[in-house]
Amino acid sequence: MPGKQIYKCKFCDYKRIGKGNLKKHTSEEHTKEVMKDYMENTLIFHKCMFCNKRFRSKTLCMKHLFDWHEDKLSELQSEKEWVLD
Repeated sequence: MPGKQIYKCKFCDYKRIGKGNLKKHTSEEHTKEVMKDYMENTLIFHKCMFCNKRFRSKTLCMKHLFDWHEDKLSELQSEKEWVLD
């Protein structure tokens, strides 16, 4: 159909015209657990090396490291220098 966009479900083979149809299908057919699993396994995250908190950008992850784990970063840096010497 020209001019009409077809929306495809990311969880199954469902396809329909209209975003509203897809939203309704997703909310009725797919549980929150399936959607959570999909999001966790397909989006790129940057993980904190100390607490495994995840961030959608490297910048936010680095800010978190310096805000919450500065002491651990300092320890790592001093250990690294000691090993290299």
